[in-house]
Amino acid sequence: MSTELLPLSELVSGSLPFASYLPSHLELDSPSNILDQLKFNNHQFQYDGRDEVEVHRLDLVFEAASNPFKIKIPGLQGFEISLSPDQTTPGNTVIPFVLSHQWSIRKFFRGFDLEAFDFSV
Repeated sequence: MSTELLPLSELVSGSLPFASYLPSHLELDSPSNILDQLKFNNHQFQYDGRDEVEVHRLDLVFEAASNPFKIKIPGLQGFEISLSPDQTTPGNTVIPFVLSHQWSIRKFFRGFDLEAFDFSV
């Protein structure tokens, strides 16, 4: 498994409609480069070969400098609790993320030719 942190923009392209809802303390320069500032590693990809099922597994990594998952304990100066801490890099938070989709209907469209389709009833 890779420990190199890569920008999420290497996997996802386009704009994020929810960018304006992200917490302000992430200190992102602008919504357009959010994917460049979010990091991931350990990407695994499974594909069924028939273009029906895909599974992506990766770890989203929030680096120590912009980690929104640190909780400061009132009354204890300098004491923080980090949720889901990274075991290899202190201060980072790692969130396992899995995205899968199955479009079984695609098997019916393999040989579909719109030009040859008869639109009559």
